[in-house]
Amino acid sequence: MLALMGFAGAVLVAVTTFAPIIEITIGGGGNATAEFDPSLTGYDRHSVALLLLGALAGVLHLGAVRGARPAMLAVAACGVAVLLIAVLGDAPDLDQAGRVAELYEDTSAQAGIGFFLETLGGALLAVAGVGLLLLGGGQAAIAGRRTPGGPAVAAEDPAEPASAQDVPARATVEPGAPALRGAAEAAADVPDPPRTDDEMDVPAARAGTGPPPRASAGRRLGGGLAAGAAKARRAREDQSRRRAQRAEAERAREAARAERAAQAAEREEQAAAVARARDAEEAAARGAAAREQADRERAAAEREVAAREQAERAATERREAAEREQAAREREAAARERAERERASAEREAAARAQAERERSAGQAPEDGAAPPDAPPAGGTLSFDERLRQARERARRMRGGR
Repeated sequence: MLALMGFAGAVLVAVTTFAPIIEITIGGGGNATAEFDPSLTGYDRHSVALLLLGALAGVLHLGAVRGARPAMLAVAACGVAVLLIAVLGDAPDLDQAGRVAELYEDTSAQAGIGFFLETLGGALLAVAGVGLLLLGGGQAAIAGRRTPGGPAVAAEDPAEPASAQDVPARATVEPGAPALRGAAEAAADVPDPPRTDDEMDVPAARAGTGPPPRASAGRRLGGGLAAGAAKARRAREDQSRRRAQRAEAERAREAARAERAAQAAEREEQAAAVARARDAEEAAARGAAAREQADRERAAAEREVAAREQAERAATERREAAEREQAAREREAAARERAERERASAEREAAARAQAERERSAGQAPEDGAAPPDAPPAGGTLSFDERLRQARERARRMRGGR
């Protein structure tokens, strides 16, 4: 029933994709199918989500029926997801006509068949998943139970002694236990205990070829008791030997596991050592690269400083040279000016002497307080061009006087 419920729920959820979830009714006999579909299907509401959930739930339910507990949980989760979609996504909008209400008056909306299919499908999936999980359902649980009238499944008792024929078989199953294999071979080589006279005479008596039994009933009873005791002793010895073999095999397995664990730890330690060495090499390489980069930057900074100093020295030398050249030009200009002043002064003196000679020769003396014609104006100094012009004028007058 749970299997059928799960498959039915998956089919219902998938069918909801194409079933109307919300049905819109237009009052007054209006018809909205010309522009709008009067119903909203699961595809209109959720696209292909419900179809995918139904398909997924169906596939998972196959595994749940076969006894897979994760698949049972997944089926129940799919059912809960569908119920949440129905309750939280569709139920609040069941009375909403949407855009149709804006275009047509007297419209109403109600739940469609798809909403009920969606809710029923989710509930069936949830119940099926949870039921199989609680009952341990599926073929695995059915196969694990004892059917009425059938044979009971016999469980192996670890304390029950096994026959001598089982020892070699068990020894061959354990490939990693050489001690168990040797013990099994030794057990197989143990000879059977000697039989008593009664036991040797019984087959002959039964066959009718030997002599009739001569032992009394007490002797036969004593022989049977001795044989039973011998068999019990042999069974106890076999049981203790098998226990010793199993203990030896278990110790061998424990030793093998310990050896494998030690090898694994050694490999991990070697891998960690290799990783540490690689990290150290990478750190050293990065440090060397950083030092090399720092050296290059320091050398570049030193070169830049040297270039700036050289440029400053060149600029200072050019400035000093320009200053020396300016000073030389200034000194040269000052020398030329002094030479011009001396020449102008000499010319004035010569002109004054010539004027005085002319006046003496003409018997005329300059009036008192009158300034000579070439005298500079009061409170000022003639420029070089003016002095040169005056000197030239005096020279011309002197040449004309002569």
